[in-house]
Amino acid sequence: MRKWERRMKILITDSEGTVGQVVKKALLEHELILIDKKLGIDILKDDLSGYFKGANLAIHLAANPQPYIDFEKAEENVLMMWNVLNASVSGEVKRIIFSSSIHVYDFDNLYREGKKITKDTPLKPNVKEWKDGTGRGMYSISKIMCENLLKNYSEGFGIKYLNLRLGGVSSEDKPYTNYPFDFSTWLSHEDLIEIVKRAINFEENADIVCVSDNSEKFIDLSHLEKVLGYLPKSNSEDYM
Repeated sequence: MRKWERRMKILITDSEGTVGQVVKKALLEHELILIDKKLGIDILKDDLSGYFKGANLAIHLAANPQPYIDFEKAEENVLMMWNVLNASVSGEVKRIIFSSSIHVYDFDNLYREGKKITKDTPLKPNVKEWKDGTGRGMYSISKIMCENLLKNYSEGFGIKYLNLRLGGVSSEDKPYTNYPFDFSTWLSHEDLIEIVKRAINFEENADIVCVSDNSEKFIDLSHLEKVLGYLPKSNSEDYM
């Protein structure tokens, strides 16, 4: 059996959420351990160590969604990551795929300035005040903190990490239409599934921005193609 065909035991947090439902479609051939509040498991309150024992890989998707969260919800995002990391250490899980976000970049300003996001774009909180007047960049800051925490655990405990900085994934599999950049940051279900299929066999450390091959080239996809060997297929232009 070739390496990429081996059946793995994969743990998924927020397995019943929008992204989780798509990710599960990529992993039908594997044994899945599903963690979600809807399944009676609370990452913030429950002892997770038993779930992680024996897993080959953890995919951490759980988070309070962007962009309308306050400090308390942002703090919960970091605590969820902390709990997942501690459970990974106790359960001897050596690889984690983290559902990060393009919100680790100041992409509001980058987009308005006509600058492309590449693998060398520095992380910077996206603190533009959203139109409903709630917190300034709390989601963005929490995602940056989660990535840093993951990297610290990697250095301390030898955990391999893959930060997938996802664009906009909608339950309807269509681009959002709330902001000018929505069509350039869309990620289709088809592309997300293929990215996950390849990601589960990637055993090094990496940070990758993941969006579809949208006509407005705001995101440089060359790093995604180089690391995972996949160039996305979908284009948000089909929905304009």
